[in-house]
Formats: sequence, structure tokens, C-alpha cells
Amino acid sequence: MLALPALYILSISLPAGWTSKTIPRKSGKSAGSKDTYYYSAEKEIKFRSAKECNKFIQILEQPGINGETEALEVFKERYQTRKNTQQNIPNFETMAQTTDEATAQLTKTILSQRQPKDHLVLHQTQIMTVKT
Repeated sequence: MLALPALYILSISLPAGWTSKTIPRKSGKSAGSKDTYYYSAEKEIKFRSAKECNKFIQILEQPGINGETEALEVFKERYQTRKNTQQNIPNFETMAQTTDEATAQLTKTILSQRQPKDHLVLHQTQIMTVKT
């Protein structure tokens, strides 16, 4: 039997007490498209995809996991949410400003220490004093 990629999963078999709700999008370019959300039985934890839901169910069924609260903790540890991922993305503007400030400070230091006959050479990110 040919296994379909996760993209083609149209429905999943939910454990007893679990529910799903399909909601059409109301606006934007994807208006009319439908999103299906899955809700756990005990805590009504909302999952945005069948794949995410299946991962949680697998954790919930593991020996030693006592209930949805414990399973949710394990789920969050294993699979970072988008929100957490976005918070970990560095702010490149701040990094560039910090780098520019550090480069400026380094340039001032080198200029103050160089001798009149020395030449400054800028190579990529390094500023070197060349003795003549």
C-alpha cells in the first residue's frame, strides 16, 4: 500500500472524546479555504494540524505519561512552537548596529596606536596595521 505524504492527510482517527472543527477563512487571499482544528478530550488543547495532533497523541499514549497536562509539557519540550522559534531569531538590525559600533571602536583604537608611516588595510571584517 502506498503511504501518502502528510500534506495529503485529509482526516485522522481521533481518540474517544476528541473533537475537530473545520472553519472557513473569511478574508484575505485564502478566503474560502478551510482550516481544521483538533481539540483534546480532557483539556480541550487546540492543535492546528493533523500532524501536530498525531505527535501529541503518540506522547499521550507513552507509558509513564499521566494525562494531557504531562503530555503537553513533553510535547512543548520536543516540538518548539512557532512563537518560541520566532523569539529565538536574532534581530539583525541590532546585531549590525552592534557590529558597526564595535568596528568603529576598534578603528579608533588602531588609529590612536599607529605610527605616522603605518598604512591601514581593511580586509573583509579585519582592520590591520601594516608596518612600512
